[in-house]
Amino acid sequence: MLCERLKIFLVLFVMVLLVFPSASHAVCSSPTGVAGEMGFDLTGTGQMEYCNDTSWVEAGAIAPVVAIEPNMNAALVGHWRLDETSGSTITDSSGSGNGGTWSDNVNADVAEETVAGKLGTSIHFDGTDDYVTIADNAALSGGTNATLTWSFWFNPDSIPAGEAQLLTKSLSSENKDWEFAYKDGQTVRFYYENGSGNDAPCRCDTISTFNTGEWNLITATYDGNTNALKMYVNGVLESTFTLTYDLPDTTGSVQIGQRSYAAGVNNFDGDIDDVRIYDRVLTSTEIAYLYASTKDLVGHWTLDETSGTSVTEYSGNGNTGTFIGEAAVVSADGKIDTALTFDNSNDYVSISADATINDVFTGGGTIMAWIYPETYGEGGNYGRILAKASGGSDGWHMHMDGGTGEAFAFSVNCVAAGNEWWRTNTGTLQINEWSHVAVSMDTDNTANTPTMYVNGESVSYTSTGSCTTFSSDSAENLLIGNMDNTARTFDGQIDDARIYGGTLSASEIKAIYQQTQNYGLVGHWKLDETSGTSIADSSGNGNTGTFSGEAAVVSVAGKIDTALSFDGSDDYIGINDDDTLDFGTGDFSFAAWVNVPTSEDCSSAGDGETFIGQRDSSRPHTYLACHVSDQYATFTAKDSDDISISSIGNTPLNDGVWHHVAGVKEGHSSAIIYIYVDGVLQNSTAGSFTGDFNYNVATPTSIGRFNVSPYYNVTAVIDEARMYNRALSASEIAQLSICTKPGEMGYNFGAHVLQWCDVVLDVYNAGTAGAGGGGCAAAGTKVAGVEGGYQYDTTSNKMVFCDGASWVDIPN
Repeated sequence: MLCERLKIFLVLFVMVLLVFPSASHAVCSSPTGVAGEMGFDLTGTGQMEYCNDTSWVEAGAIAPVVAIEPNMNAALVGHWRLDETSGSTITDSSGSGNGGTWSDNVNADVAEETVAGKLGTSIHFDGTDDYVTIADNAALSGGTNATLTWSFWFNPDSIPAGEAQLLTKSLSSENKDWEFAYKDGQTVRFYYENGSGNDAPCRCDTISTFNTGEWNLITATYDGNTNALKMYVNGVLESTFTLTYDLPDTTGSVQIGQRSYAAGVNNFDGDIDDVRIYDRVLTSTEIAYLYASTKDLVGHWTLDETSGTSVTEYSGNGNTGTFIGEAAVVSADGKIDTALTFDNSNDYVSISADATINDVFTGGGTIMAWIYPETYGEGGNYGRILAKASGGSDGWHMHMDGGTGEAFAFSVNCVAAGNEWWRTNTGTLQINEWSHVAVSMDTDNTANTPTMYVNGESVSYTSTGSCTTFSSDSAENLLIGNMDNTARTFDGQIDDARIYGGTLSASEIKAIYQQTQNYGLVGHWKLDETSGTSIADSSGNGNTGTFSGEAAVVSVAGKIDTALSFDGSDDYIGINDDDTLDFGTGDFSFAAWVNVPTSEDCSSAGDGETFIGQRDSSRPHTYLACHVSDQYATFTAKDSDDISISSIGNTPLNDGVWHHVAGVKEGHSSAIIYIYVDGVLQNSTAGSFTGDFNYNVATPTSIGRFNVSPYYNVTAVIDEARMYNRALSASEIAQLSICTKPGEMGYNFGAHVLQWCDVVLDVYNAGTAGAGGGGCAAAGTKVAGVEGGYQYDTTSNKMVFCDGASWVDIPN
C-alpha cells in the first residue's frame, strides 16, 4: 500500500518487514493516499512523507547522519597560495614540485608586495614588471584529450587599457596553451591560439564584470574529450563554450601577473591569491565547495593535531591556538582525519583575540564545526562548541542544549538587554553521532536573528526576546570546547572549526557540508559503460581501467543505472599502478554492489572469486571476494611481510539478488579487518601487520579477478566499485548500502534505526536509534512485529518502526 508521491516510488530493502494494521483509513489529498501510506516528495519538501489520517507529514525530518569531506587535493598539480612574505621563492603547496619564482625588477623580494589577501596574505602586482614564473610541466599544459581546471582569486586596482594578464601559459603570440586576462570591459577572458594560423579561436568572456577593489573567484574547466570550456564566477557556472581546436601543448612557462612570452606587456595591476591548477575537471559541486570553503574564511582550525599543545590555524591569518587542560592534545578519530577530544571537565583550545576574528557578526558572519557529543557537556547540559565571550556580559556562545534534549543553541550578549539565545528544536542532533552545526548572522540586519544549520539544512528554533545592540567581543579570546570560566566543557570530539567574516548563504553552507562525500575516495568505477573497453574513474584521480576478455564490455542492468557482467573465465578490468592506490601502512576500504547467480559456487580457485583485488607479484595482496566454501563475502589483506588477516561474513551471496559488500582495514600494528554485507557488520578479525601495502607492478589493481595468477575470476555482475585510502565508518558504509536513489528506504540493523535517502543521497534517520533485539510486542492498535518492521499506529496517527525491543515513533 505504498503510494506514488510526485512520481517517485518509495523503494524498500528486502530486510524491512512491512506490517500494516487492517483498520479503516482516512484519506490524504494531493496526491490521494490513505493513512499509513508513504512516499517521497521530490519537487516539494524533498522529504520522505506519510499520510497521518488527514495530511502528508514529513517522516522523521531528522538531520542526515552521514557526510564525508571532499578531497580537493585530488589531481591538484599546482597550488600557489601566494602567502610568502619575503624572498623570491613561490611555494607550490600541491606537492607536485611546481614551485615558482618572483620577479619585480627591483630586488626579487616579495616583502614589499605582501598585502592582506583573500586567504591570509596575497601578493600585489604593480601592473608594470611584477610577475611569478613557473617552469613548463606537462600536467599544466594543454594537448589532445587534456583535462584541466584553473581557479584563482583576484582584486584589481585599476581597469586596464586593453587587457591585463592574470594567469597564462604561452610560448608565442600564435602558440598559447591558455590565458586568462582582465579586460577593459571589466570581464575576464579565456583564450588560446593553436599555432596553425587560427587567431584566437576562442575569446570566451565571463558574463559578470568585476569592479576595482573587490575580490572574486574565477574558475574554469576544460574537457579535451569534448572540447567543452566552462566558466564559473564565485562558484556559479556562467557560460559553456565548445572550442574549435584542442588546446596546444607548448613548452611555454606558466606566469601569474603577465603574459609568458611578453615581459612588461599587459601586466596586471592588483592582488592575486590562492591560484590552483588541476589536471582533471572539477564538478560543479566541487567548484561550489571550493568557493564556499574559502569565501570570507578568517579562521580555520582542522584540529588534526596528535601531540603537543599548539593548534594550527589554516586561513592564513595566523590565529594559532593553545590546547589547555592536559599536558598535550587528546586526539581521536575525527569526521575529517583526526579530531580533538574534550573531557567534560576542563579541556579547551584558546585563541587570542585578533582583529580578523573579532566581532565577526558585525556586517555578517558565520561559524561552524563538526561535533561528536557523548553527553550534553559540563555544567547543566550546556557544553560549549565555540565561544567568544566573557560570561554573560559580552560576546557570543555556540553550545549544546540538553535542557530540551537533542538540540544546540546560539546565544549573544546584548547592550542593556542581557542575554538572548536561540535554541533549535528537539531532535535536531544526536548524541554519539557526528553532526555539522553552523550559525550565520548579520547583526547589522534589522531582524537581528540568526539562521541555524544542522548537516547543511536550516533548522527551526525558539528564541528569547530581541536584541537591538550586540556587545562587542573584541576583548575576548576565542575558545573551542569551553567558555571563559572553563565551567562548560564540551564532552566528546570537535573537528574542523571555521569562522567566516561574511554571511554564507544556505547553498554555500550546504556545499561545505554536502561535498564531503569524496574524502579519501581514490577510485570510483561506476561501471556504467555500454561500449568499448575504457572504464572511467569518477573519483577525480584518473585511475582509468581497461576491460579485457571480450571485444567490448558486457553491459547489463545494474543496481544503479547499468553494470558490467564478468564471465568467470577471462573478463576483468585492469587499473594501472598509481601512488593513490598505494596504502603503505595506512587504512583502506573496498566496496561494491555485486549480484552472484544461484548457479555459482565461487570455486574459481584458491579462497574464492575476486570482486576487487590488488596484488604485487606475490605480496602484498588484498581482495574483496566471494568465499569458496560457503559463498560468503570475505575481505583479506596480506602485507609485504606475508602477514595475512581475513574476515568472512555469514550471508551467502549466490542468490541472484544484489548485495552491497565492503571490506575495511583499520589500524596497522593493531589492525582490525571488517567485512560488511548490505550495510551490516558481519565479522571482524584482529591482528598485527609489520609490512606495507604498496604495489610495484604495472597493473596491480583489478575488478573481476586478481591481476596475476592465480586469477580467481568471478562470475557475477558488479556495480559501483570503490576504493578509499581510509577506514570507512559503519554509518558511512550504511549510507553506501542504503542510498542508491532518492526516496529509498531501509532498516539499518547496525544502528537499529529506519533510514531513508534524500535527493542528494544523504541518509536520514526516520526516528531515534534503538538497541536492537528479538522483536516488538503488540501494544494498543499496534500488532507484534520483528526488528525492522514498521506500521501505522491508528491511535497516535503516527508511523512507528520496531527497533528490536520497542516501537519507535517516526516524528512529524
